[in-house]
Order: sequence, then structure tokens, then C-alpha cells
Amino acid sequence: MALYSTIEASKKVLLSTFDKDLPVLPEIWELVDSVEFSTDSAEPLIPIVLKAHESFAALKGLEGIIAVALCKKRFGEDTKVKALVNCNHAALFPAMSFLSTVDGIPKWGSEMKNKIMDTDLNHVYSNIYRRMLTNIYRTKDGGFYHLHASLDATPTLKALGLPPYDEGKNEKKVAQRAIEASTQRYTSEDLDKMIRDIKQAGSPCLTRAEFLASSHGKHISSRPLFELSQLESTSPTLKLSLEGPNILSGIKILDLSRVIAGPVISRTLAEYVDFNFGKRTIDLDLKSSEGRQAFEKLLEDVDVIVDGYRPGAIAKLGYGPDELLKRFSGKRGFVYVKESCYGDGGEWSDRPGWQQIADSVTGVSWANGQALGLEEPVAPPFPLADFGGAWLYCNIECIASPTDQRWKLLYERLTRQV
Repeated sequence: MALYSTIEASKKVLLSTFDKDLPVLPEIWELVDSVEFSTDSAEPLIPIVLKAHESFAALKGLEGIIAVALCKKRFGEDTKVKALVNCNHAALFPAMSFLSTVDGIPKWGSEMKNKIMDTDLNHVYSNIYRRMLTNIYRTKDGGFYHLHASLDATPTLKALGLPPYDEGKNEKKVAQRAIEASTQRYTSEDLDKMIRDIKQAGSPCLTRAEFLASSHGKHISSRPLFELSQLESTSPTLKLSLEGPNILSGIKILDLSRVIAGPVISRTLAEYVDFNFGKRTIDLDLKSSEGRQAFEKLLEDVDVIVDGYRPGAIAKLGYGPDELLKRFSGKRGFVYVKESCYGDGGEWSDRPGWQQIADSVTGVSWANGQALGLEEPVAPPFPLADFGGAWLYCNIECIASPTDQRWKLLYERLTRQV
């Protein structure tokens, strides 16, 4: 029996991407042999039943192929270039959100706030009791429900009848017992209704079959991995600059996102160090006249816009793809990228969601738990959907950007999960 090879498996996953009737340009197809895979070990590194290791290597391979295509487009078709992908390095990329340090200080360190801007304004990470809200808990009917603290645990804790802060329960196991004692007063259905009513993130832990049988599962499974739709055809297309050493030098990207998935999209396009390397991070209140004025100044020469909020959230502020189309039609083209947990259509599209919620609702957590020999769902290690979705988005942006700047990109994180 032949030994398992992550290289061969990664190649198979990469080729399967091209077999799904996706809107990939012919010049991308033709360069599939321009990527070479290597590895430090033949076996997968990520402890999960799904082919996460191989999928991340394949996504990086696709990125490499597109980078080669862009390089040839910018520097000439005769340019000799190959993309090299280390499968192990690609697979462990999602771990960076846990391993990143500043001057040797981990991100959970109390001194970190002296190094970078403190974004834990509501103590979701620094307070263990509040942090433990993000977890899978049993319900009254024997089911399991994944709660999420989001960026403020208070609304959900109050809805559960728990105090926003409880120093007496600021220890992992103690906090978990207190929260589960509350969730077990509700059925999964009742708990889900309560979470929806207060507009917070959460989901029953469904099996893959249960998700596919739902109305939203049917909607998602009927859609391709990603879609490109042309908004108009009169604006001039983008011309790649010959100035600057990098392939995308001169491309301006406006990133309207937070936490992981959205930021990693533009971070990957910028460079390969951390979420904000190559970016300038600013805070703007788009409901204020000052904020809108500054934002519209940024829009004047933008090439790519990354929207990481729920469908319609940015549009309500007047900056959705249709609104920007009216503003820029005939003047210049742009790429508008939309990333969200539940996708751009379907019954659940307006729900808030995060990486763990996508895993729970699509059956990934159940598959992971059962693979571990348990009869309960277990969230997978690392934010796999966040990073995988971000890499896919990065690839799509590169597909659209050099050829025609008038595309709206839609991607559902759930699509890949299924």
C-alpha cells in the first residue's frame, strides 16, 4: 500500500478546484504546472478529519499560479518564474493568529496593550469568564449550541440571565459550568431564537446532513465556490504599473473589515508578515460627516474594496457596490469583494457570524468531534475557514483585478465548508 503523500493530495485538491466550472481565466488554467510543492513530512500536520492541510497548500498553490500569471502580464510573457509552495508552511499559516508576538510578548500578554492599540475594549479576551462564552454548550433537549462573545459578551450573558462580569467565575472550568447551567434551561431551537432576537452570533451544532437539508444549506450547496458578476462595461480597465518591485505595486485596496477573514485578504495582497503589514490602519465613523468626508477621499483612487460586514451593512451607509457604481461609472473600474459568514443570499444571510459559527452550522464541528471518538461536536483547531476564505478571496481579487476592474465578487465561507 502506497504511503500517503500530502504533496500528491494537495495537487489533487488544486486540480479539483479547476474542475468545478469556476470563472477562472484560461491563462490561469494554462499555468497549473508553474507551481511546485514541497514538504518537510508526508503526513498532515493539522489534527482534523477534513483535508485542511491539503486544502491550504492547494489554495496557496492557486495563489502561486495567479501570481505567475500576473508577473507575466506585468513584466512580459517571456518572464521565467515558478511558484514554490511548502505544504507544511501553508498548512500552519492559520496558527499565526495564536503564535504572533511583538518584542517576544504574546498577544494575550498584559503588556501587549503598550505595544499596539488595545482593541479588547469590552474585555472579551482579557476576562476569562467573558471569553468562555465563545464555546459549545449542551442544551435542554440534548443538543449542542455554539455561543459566541463576538466583540462584546454582555448582550448574550444578560439574555442567559448571567451577570456581564463575575470575578468569582473568572476561571475556565468554573465559567463553563456556569454558562452551561444556563444553556441547559433552553432547547436548541429556543436558544437560537433568543440569540437571533438580540441580534447576536450563535448556532445550533448541525450535522452536515442537517445543514444540507435546511433551506439555507440547499441555497448554499446550489451555488459555486465563488461567483464573479460584471456590474457595468463602460469604465476603463486597470493597467498594471511598471513601477515598483512587486507584482501589485500601485494597486490601492480599501479594507473595510475586522478580526481575521477580511484583514487576511488584504494582508495577503500586501505582504507576508502579519494582518496589517503593508497597511495603514485608521478608525472612521461613517455615520459622522467628518468620517464620511475622509472615507470619500480614500475612495477617489481605490482599485479594490474589501467588505467584511454582513450583506447590506455597508450599503446602508451609502457605500455598497451599487452606490459606488453610480459614483464611478464611466470614470474608472474597481473590484468590490464581499465576505460574510452566511453568504450574500439565502434565509440566514442577515445573521451575524464568525469562524466557529460557520463550523458549527455546516457540520464541521460534528465531523471533527466524531473523528476524535466523541459523540459531541468539537470546534476544529485554528480559524481554518477564516484563513481559507481569505486566501480564496485573495486569489479571486487577483483573477479579476488585472483584466477587468468592474466585477463584484461574492463568496460564502459556508460554501467551502460544505
